[in-house]
Amino acid sequence: MNIVKKIVIAACITLLTASLCFAQQPQPQAPVTNAVIDFGTVMTKSKEGEAALKKLADTFDPRRKQLTDDVAALEKMAKDLAGVTKGAKFTEFQTKRDKAQKEDQQLRQDLAQAQAQLLNPLREKALATITAFAKEKGIHTIQDRNTLVFADPALDITGEIIKRLDGAK
Repeated sequence: MNIVKKIVIAACITLLTASLCFAQQPQPQAPVTNAVIDFGTVMTKSKEGEAALKKLADTFDPRRKQLTDDVAALEKMAKDLAGVTKGAKFTEFQTKRDKAQKEDQQLRQDLAQAQAQLLNPLREKALATITAFAKEKGIHTIQDRNTLVFADPALDITGEIIKRLDGAK
């Protein structure tokens, strides 16, 4: 009986040790999948993004050009007035400079507002497309490629997201 007791005790110790070892081992988990995207490229190279950028350029380029021409004329005027700090020409220069600065500020505000108005719906659509793609492919993390030092090009989903935004699956 002594030997049977020893065998039973040894078996219990073996089972207890095995169960403790198994409990301490990490449980298998689904592999973490990562991807990268160039969100700026998605916003500018999709059909909707290209159309928005063209509309912005068509709307604001004439004002930009006029402002650039005005600044060039002011620079020439400033050279002609070198050293002058009084008089009608100097006052005219200051008035034109102030007007150009106000126009520049207004142009920047108008452009920012138009960009938001045109690009925010696309941004929301792109984020929804990215989220759906990630769920479909089992991707856990998507990072913007421009914030990474290195990413395997095989992880880049930019082209696929642009295709989906443009309606091609």
